[in-house]
Amino acid sequence: MSKTAHDKGRNRDIVMIRVFRKRYREGLDSVPFTMDDIRDEIAVVSKTNPAYREKNVADVRYEFASGRRGLPKEIDDLGPWMIKGTGKGAYAFVRIEESLDVSISVPIYRKS
Repeated sequence: MSKTAHDKGRNRDIVMIRVFRKRYREGLDSVPFTMDDIRDEIAVVSKTNPAYREKNVADVRYEFASGRRGLPKEIDDLGPWMIKGTGKGAYAFVRIEESLDVSISVPIYRKS
């Protein structure tokens, strides 16, 4: 991963952590948010890191909802969560029973 892609990923982590913290309260099993929440937090993160420019706002959410990347540790530490669509431009972090992370190991066969 290039430094630029790593920086973008870290900034996206910060955006989603801020979105989560904005609405999270202890004991909640669902934390609603909207695309406007993501836009607001991108603006805040961009002010603290002027090099961060987000061209695809919807992809910030999609990257985590699709499993391309796991949710940031700061969110996962509060229990396993996933992102679920709840309406047009509306979403929620939803607490799940157990992590959806799947680890696949492939045996390595060597010719004798």
